[in-house]
Amino acid sequence: APRYQRAWLRGDLVAGLAVAALVVPKSLGYAGIAGVQRRQGHWRQAAENFLKTSELDPLFYGWQEELAYTYGCMGQYAEADAIWRRGIALAPDIPGLRVWRAINILSSTGDIQAARSILASMAGSLDAVDASYLAYYLFLLDLFEGNYAGALRRLSVGSSPTVETQFW
Repeated sequence: APRYQRAWLRGDLVAGLAVAALVVPKSLGYAGIAGVQRRQGHWRQAAENFLKTSELDPLFYGWQEELAYTYGCMGQYAEADAIWRRGIALAPDIPGLRVWRAINILSSTGDIQAARSILASMAGSLDAVDASYLAYYLFLLDLFEGNYAGALRRLSVGSSPTVETQFW
């Protein structure tokens, strides 16, 4: 393989800046339009624009998150799950992605055990706020299952977050 030559640096910098100047505003433009479309109830158009945004910037998990959320709201749970998985692969340390994937599973199948399994996969490496966030959703799953004693136990150990510790 040829070695990088210092003479190429200027041309590469110009090319990089040109791409950034064109792609970044375009992806932000699609995202901005999609956000407005979603607020106006134009879900299909919003999904199309979030899809374009995620294609222009495929390594940013935030566009995957917006697209998956939009698909979920449209009732397209299988598509949403595929996008949630992609977002988690891009940003495995972002707990909200797993929480929303678990919510998507609950919405589509009602499978509490599958949702619990997704949430349990993040339990080992959380800071205090994220652990509180996780405890809140595990508390809700306990309630959904009718495990009221388990839900009360979670509350009694002080692991239920206040609204202020929720970060979404």
